[in-house]
Amino acid sequence: NPILCDECISKIKKKLEIRECFGIKVLFLSDYDDYFKSMLMNYKEFGDVELAPCFLSCFLPILKVLFWNSIFLPLPSSKARVQKRGFSHLEEMLKASKFDFLEVFEQSEELEQKNLSASSRLEKKKIHLIEEKLPLIQKKNLVLFDDVMTSGSTFHQSLSCLKDIPLNAIRGVILMDNYNHGKIGK
Repeated sequence: NPILCDECISKIKKKLEIRECFGIKVLFLSDYDDYFKSMLMNYKEFGDVELAPCFLSCFLPILKVLFWNSIFLPLPSSKARVQKRGFSHLEEMLKASKFDFLEVFEQSEELEQKNLSASSRLEKKKIHLIEEKLPLIQKKNLVLFDDVMTSGSTFHQSLSCLKDIPLNAIRGVILMDNYNHGKIGK
């Protein structure tokens, strides 16, 4: 059974564009538009965890083909944000879509991205790898996964954490593209 009705699916501005960001290929699934943005707000800010399966549902066929032998790595949110929300929003999306994933990043910064200026978003966050999970990702195909890319700072810093680890391949998937192309990532 479809998770979203045809009318809802038609409101999502599908993008399916692959671009190079920070030296790796990243698949952007959709534009950062009013409909999808409001769904994400209800999901993240109002705790409507029942929306988790809706975000990736119309992209599943292509994601399953492109990343069939990969482990998704959800990008980190601050511990306080996850605790306040009551769930890890990216983890719930991946779980609902039945993707293999590991939470290997931690972020100690407490400020929310949406409350930061563009220049503040580019400042270094306190993102690091959870050491005991390193053996689980070595020599694997990995996919960095995030809901929205705006400045790319979380993506870039998470990717930097993996630079010295032997991997088969690393790519990215971003649900909504709000990326400021001119500033960073080239």
